[in-house]
Amino acid sequence: MAVIRVGCSGYYYGHWKVRFYPEGSKNTELFDLYKECFDTVEINAAFYHNPTGRQVESWIGKSGSEFAFSFKAPRSITHYKRFFECRDDIALFLHLIKPVREARKLGCILFQSPLSLQYSVKLIERFTYELPEGYRYAFEFRNWEYCCERIYGLLAERGMDFAWISDQDRSPFERVIAKFKYTAARRRIEIRLAIFPGGAFRAGVKDREHGRRRILLLQQRLQRLRPPRCIEFAPDIT
Repeated sequence: MAVIRVGCSGYYYGHWKVRFYPEGSKNTELFDLYKECFDTVEINAAFYHNPTGRQVESWIGKSGSEFAFSFKAPRSITHYKRFFECRDDIALFLHLIKPVREARKLGCILFQSPLSLQYSVKLIERFTYELPEGYRYAFEFRNWEYCCERIYGLLAERGMDFAWISDQDRSPFERVIAKFKYTAARRRIEIRLAIFPGGAFRAGVKDREHGRRRILLLQQRLQRLRPPRCIEFAPDIT
């Protein structure tokens, strides 16, 4: 049976207070409240700045034994250097999150390309060979030219995932090319997955208890689709 983890792209958002976190919650309490409902999180903030050692140790210490952290790779790699000659940046980032891996709490590392990234199989092929083995890497390409057989085959050969994003309006298991699957619902007020017999599954999170029930239902329905071994599903709460 697949391990299905459900979480969000971050947990530290002011507009979640009252809507999701109890009124009056302190910022230092937010992660503890978050992990009561979810068993994974995508650290979206890593895209903007590298996590500090103190942050990493705090995440590890506060999370339960079954919790997993996925990280969005720094924009210095994806948007500034645009996947070209990034070996040193990759090494630094992996060094900073090494304690998470050592604690067996590391999920996926997500590389999100800019929309303006020109299509180049050679660029992505060269980049994937710069990535050390032993990690789960997923790619979110915003340029639709990358949604093609050559890229699917390249990532499959390297054991990496082509991330499914809700905006693409397709089944998250349409392309299972790795031993794990990373899916995400971006910019949605509701989680909308039009992948179930009889229509779409919609899980608008009204409050924390409602959120828990909806997450359990989502996990059960995803399990029936016979997914790969591990799934990360990261919706936004807006």
